[in-house]
Amino acid sequence: QGISMIGKKNIAIYINGRKTTMSSSEVQNYLNSISASNVKSIELITNPGSQFDISAKTGILNINLRKNEDEGLKGFASAQMWQTHYNKQIASLNLNYAKSNFSMRTAFTARNLADWSKSEDAICFPLTNLVTERNSMSKNRRQLYQGNVDLSVAMNKKQTFGAVLDFSLWDGTPRMSSISRYKDLGTENTDSILWNNTKSNMNTGRLAINLNYMIKFDSKSSLAIDADYQHYRQRQRESFESYRDLDGDISDGYTQRALQDNDLLMSKAEYIVQLKKDQKITLGVNGYSSISPNKNEYEKQYVLSSLYSDNQFDYKERSVAGYMSYEDKWSERISASIGLRYEHTFVKGHLKYPQEEQFVKKYSDWYPSLSITYIPVQQLYFWYSFTTQNTYPMYEYLNPYKKYQTTTSYSTGNPYLRPSSTYYQELGSYINNKYMIILSYYITKDATTTFTQVENGNTEVTFPINYGRETGVNLNVNVNQSLIKDRWFLNALFINTSFFI
Repeated sequence: QGISMIGKKNIAIYINGRKTTMSSSEVQNYLNSISASNVKSIELITNPGSQFDISAKTGILNINLRKNEDEGLKGFASAQMWQTHYNKQIASLNLNYAKSNFSMRTAFTARNLADWSKSEDAICFPLTNLVTERNSMSKNRRQLYQGNVDLSVAMNKKQTFGAVLDFSLWDGTPRMSSISRYKDLGTENTDSILWNNTKSNMNTGRLAINLNYMIKFDSKSSLAIDADYQHYRQRQRESFESYRDLDGDISDGYTQRALQDNDLLMSKAEYIVQLKKDQKITLGVNGYSSISPNKNEYEKQYVLSSLYSDNQFDYKERSVAGYMSYEDKWSERISASIGLRYEHTFVKGHLKYPQEEQFVKKYSDWYPSLSITYIPVQQLYFWYSFTTQNTYPMYEYLNPYKKYQTTTSYSTGNPYLRPSSTYYQELGSYINNKYMIILSYYITKDATTTFTQVENGNTEVTFPINYGRETGVNLNVNVNQSLIKDRWFLNALFINTSFFI
């Protein structure tokens, strides 16, 4: 059920050097639709260099395909259905077509999923001789439709033009209800009852277009250019109702709506030159512009009064970066790569409602990277890597809109939140193609977490903060080997421990 990389928190999938939005399980279906002879190589990149703008805790799987596919139409279709509390279905269709200098790859997936859970618990307070009984039930139905079309045209032996169309539609209807009974310990006399019901409707849509061009000047140098546009739209409506029976009837509730849009433009140009057989230089520039106009509405209802308010927080983020890396193989045993990235980012937040306020910030910094591999003997492999990166806050963490979970608790954003800088080191060893040991250490400046405090005596408020420096150490020991003449395979993680300072 997907692809993961040992020692990495996440994995990013690249096909022919371009990042794909397919999930790891969809990549599995995609590979099943391709002839094995069309796979040139599969790269496992555990130490992303300066040219990859991703977290150091993320590994990269780069699938390199050959261009000389057999002509004609080939495909793969799959369907799954299983029963838990609800019936669930997943279906996918992959089609590949190639003729002369033209090739097309498509992948489509449809999912119909539903989850259900129920919990019962009791909390005793012996000092006050009271007990609270809680019964809750949650349901979540959701449908997902996703697909992409990848076109490639070989204009001549040196030039290739491509286009990628990617889309997804998602619709979910989570429901949650709970009943809390408050009574004296050791009796069945109920003091009061509280009913809570939450209903949500969320639908999102995403459309992305990529245009790419590559030219090979000769056997040692090439230039790749990418341009991307993505539109994202989210609509969410949530209603909460509460009914309390305590010497009379008191009802409470709210309705909130969130309308979020995002337009993203990205571009990248990368020049690669092979100096000698084992020496390579990569030079590149990339940038993006993100615009998010959003609006939120909130209406709180009581028996005798109501409160209505809205919020509009528009956010813009622009960034430009330049990077270079140098790779060299000093001998059959030692190889290394070094990289450097400079990044300048401009962010602007404009709060229009409920009061006018603007937030403008600029960030600039250098991000070095280093990777060394050493193979003393054939069955022993060592590596060391050092990477640095900035992580910018997501829009949800910046938007000061009050999102209520109940009538007395809400979460909000912090427009003054700063980006986090991470310095990540990793030391690893691979022994006899069976045993892998990875020790990683990182320091994060301006690390982010969520903080909860009480407001006005009875309202819980949760918001993100920069709490300072975080240091973490992680150790992984993995065994992967075949048994009984390659009929049985063992993959065991014996140690996976981490601690934070």
